[in-house]
Amino acid sequence: MKNIIVATDFTEHAKHAVNAAASIAKQTEAKLILLHVINRPLNSGDDSYENYHNMPGGRTTVRNIQNKLNEIVNLHNLKNVKTIYELRNNVYNTILDYADEYKAELIVMGAYGTTRSAGTFIGSNTSKVMSQAKIPVLIVQEKFSEFNIENMVLASEFYGEVYKVFPKMKQIIDLFDTKLHLLKVNTPNRFQRTHDSLKLMKEFSSRFDLNNYTLNIYNDLNIENGIINFTRLIHADLIAITPDGLWRLVDIFKKSTTDKLMKISVKAILSMKTRQPVITPTEIFYEKGYKHYIEED
Repeated sequence: MKNIIVATDFTEHAKHAVNAAASIAKQTEAKLILLHVINRPLNSGDDSYENYHNMPGGRTTVRNIQNKLNEIVNLHNLKNVKTIYELRNNVYNTILDYADEYKAELIVMGAYGTTRSAGTFIGSNTSKVMSQAKIPVLIVQEKFSEFNIENMVLASEFYGEVYKVFPKMKQIIDLFDTKLHLLKVNTPNRFQRTHDSLKLMKEFSSRFDLNNYTLNIYNDLNIENGIINFTRLIHADLIAITPDGLWRLVDIFKKSTTDKLMKISVKAILSMKTRQPVITPTEIFYEKGYKHYIEED
């Protein structure tokens, strides 16, 4: 791993994200890009810092931000780090732009921003980043002195584009001496035979040479609740999710669901968006043979 972006608004949850990102960066010897976005006044069409400095309190605000970023660098004794403060009013696009510019392999954010309801920096912006990022996004809720995960749930359909995106997630997963619990959630409207689900999970684990893992099928009324209830059952530290088109990002990331995930004491959520066309679970198996739905390079 070469570059990690962590977004901060200096709130408590953002501090948790910085702690985790700094720990991962040190473990991987990656460069840490520490990013803060200064909200540009909505009535100003001038994005220049000169214009911002001339506004009441503008120069003082920038100086305070510089000091806070430097304090973070000194606190974590960061060596390979770049601090950025950007003047824009579109926070999530700024994060995505810098992720592209620096070819980052991971974005780290806190669970909430200044206020949980408003989500002025992290919260509503978090779900937008998660639903649009081309790389894994790690959402951190708890404070870490060192980012360690003992039990991780990977919820997926285990076919299609997950084969393309999982190698990027595996870079993060392999950092930790963790037990990986592969999870397929069955619902009344999207039922798949146990034999078929196990076949897909076994092929997936074999393809990526997984070692310390379990295979799990959980029945619930919907995907979100299945993930939440299974995570609570095994006391997992982290949930890794790869929505495959069969269940939508808007469902798993809506505020009520995310709050539920965070209330079950899960430390973090790792997400990677996929664009697999909608295929029903039964369509990959025919009476006369098994149709292989694994994306090749």
